[in-house]
Amino acid sequence: MPERDDVVRAALERHDLPRERAGFFDEIWEAVQAREHAAAVRWRRVSAVLAAVAAAAVTAAGVLAAPHTSNVADSTSTCLLGVQGGLPVFDIGAEPLSPPIGADGFRIPGNVTMTSSGSLFDGTKLFVAQGGAKGYLLDSSACKDGGRRIPLAADGLAPAGTFKTGYQGVDIRCLVATRITLRVRLTTSSKGLPTRVQLAVRNARTNKPLAFVDWTERVVRAYASRACRVGDL
Repeated sequence: MPERDDVVRAALERHDLPRERAGFFDEIWEAVQAREHAAAVRWRRVSAVLAAVAAAAVTAAGVLAAPHTSNVADSTSTCLLGVQGGLPVFDIGAEPLSPPIGADGFRIPGNVTMTSSGSLFDGTKLFVAQGGAKGYLLDSSACKDGGRRIPLAADGLAPAGTFKTGYQGVDIRCLVATRITLRVRLTTSSKGLPTRVQLAVRNARTNKPLAFVDWTERVVRAYASRACRVGDL
């Protein structure tokens, strides 16, 4: 007696099956890519929380600058970038506070992160500020105090997006000269928590603007040079 699968196969072979409609396989691939993108976004959210925890641990070890206690901290540094694929590179990621999650209304804090020599999640952290953590982190081994004073403005840059409370942010990636000028102005609450971060980046040699981010937990505005790549976070 033939197996059930053989019976089904023989029945199917006796019928002419219709050809797939135009665009059928394209639709399948688009659906697969959409699912992969959604999974990547979920992983990035988890990674961002883990990165913040790791950064806090590094701070405790004294490798990065200690949190500032004043209400406003404004610093200008010259930073030496690491390379990726043989080219100097930096990434800036910024996202606002998430909507309430679950029955207890937990929210993932908004953050601003700048990395070098890799992506936001595997590169060397140059700067980190998070809505739920006091002060900020600045890599004093790569960034030295001083450099040309630069404005906290979007002069000469193209809009890279405005993001309000939600599950979306911006990732600005620039391949530039080896050294950049980085200015950060951080405003904190009476409890020492960041309420606003303004971050401006320029080419240290030419003074050409590369990126500017104006962050609060509920609204993020970003701008970037047209030579940089802008993506979603």
